Amino acid sequence: MPAPQPPAAQNVAGQQMEIKLAAQQGDIQQLLMENQRLAATHVALRQELAAAQGEIQRLKNAVGEKDQVIRGLMDTKAKLEADLRGADTLRKELQVARQELQGTRGEIQALTSRRQAEEAARMAQHQQAQQQQQLLAQQQQQMQQQQAKIQQQAAQIGQMNQDLNRMHADVQQVPKLRQEMDALTQELALARQAVEYEKKANMDLVEQRGAMEKNLIASARDVERLKAQIANLPPMMSQQPPNLPAGTPLQAGAYSGMPYQGVSGGFMDYGSQANQFASYGSPMSPPNPNASAGTGGAGGGGMGMAGGMSTPYGVRPPLPPNPYASSPMSPGSGGGGPGQMRSQQQRSGY
Repeated sequence: MPAPQPPAAQNVAGQQMEIKLAAQQGDIQQLLMENQRLAATHVALRQELAAAQGEIQRLKNAVGEKDQVIRGLMDTKAKLEADLRGADTLRKELQVARQELQGTRGEIQALTSRRQAEEAARMAQHQQAQQQQQLLAQQQQQMQQQQAKIQQQAAQIGQMNQDLNRMHADVQQVPKLRQEMDALTQELALARQAVEYEKKANMDLVEQRGAMEKNLIASARDVERLKAQIANLPPMMSQQPPNLPAGTPLQAGAYSGMPYQGVSGGFMDYGSQANQFASYGSPMSPPNPNASAGTGGAGGGGMGMAGGMSTPYGVRPPLPPNPYASSPMSPGSGGGGPGQMRSQQQRSGY
């Protein structure tokens, strides 16, 4: 079973997730500001487009008026040409009747000067018409350039609309991200609760270990004291009885002169190996005073299969069940089962 991640790593992961969420919120705010700026630019471009269309309409009206003026000038020109043709006829008549109409020469000269003035005016009007045509061509080029700019701005507006739609799609993902953040927050809370429970269980195990070590030390001192007492006995008391086979354990009350009591008596028979074994809760092996607190031998009591712990003073009640056993972050599946107890022993050093 893999060990859970340390709280520091989980806190770092939570902080990284909060930093990412803060960065995403900043990006969303920046996108909203950019969206507002693009909307304002869009409105300004529409206003400029309306103004350009009004300018185009005004130019069209001016061109129509100038066309009417040109048509009037052409009509005047045609009339003048007709008058000139009539003047030629009159000239022939005047040449025939020059002698008769000497008095009208001044009038003819006046008409001639008038005709020259009209021709000069006509030439000036013709030059003015050419200049107006050039101006009209320039205005048409400007209109074409403005139309190209308008088309380019329309393409930019289309691109901005696409970007705006994409931004709306990104903004619609915000509730989903919030749901994921809430789920991660709940998982983090469960993980913290599981860690707190593990800390409490480990503290209980450390206290139990300290009590077991104290009991082992006390038992080892008693054994050493008894060994010293046996070693200080007279030689005749420590000899093997002649009627017993070799290797039979001595009883303090039988051959050493000490009073002997059974298990139900008033004191413990330290000369009986079986009684020593029964006092430490193991009928198979004697107590080991040199055993460490992490071996869990017979001298210190063993771990019960139901979650309890046997000690020289009885069986300790099992630990309370883990309220977060169903969480994926809690080890084992029960509150005091062997699997969870073994994992707790491994983590606490037992």
